[in-house]
Amino acid sequence: MALLVTGSARADAELRLGARHVPTGTRTVVVSCASGGEVAVRTQGTLTLAALPSVDELPRVLRRVVV
Repeated sequence: MALLVTGSARADAELRLGARHVPTGTRTVVVSCASGGEVAVRTQGTLTLAALPSVDELPRVLRRVVV
């Protein structure tokens, strides 16, 4: 599993491009933090994009992702 963490300045397309550098078949989770946003988790194949408004939400998001 690879975990990539970024701030709010990245678009989903850029996050997907960054995840392309992870070896094929590796479960990849990209976490972006943006204050004022909402918790959102989207999975496509081995790539999961997770958005959270605060680092305090990280445990909750990771529980959703690891299931």
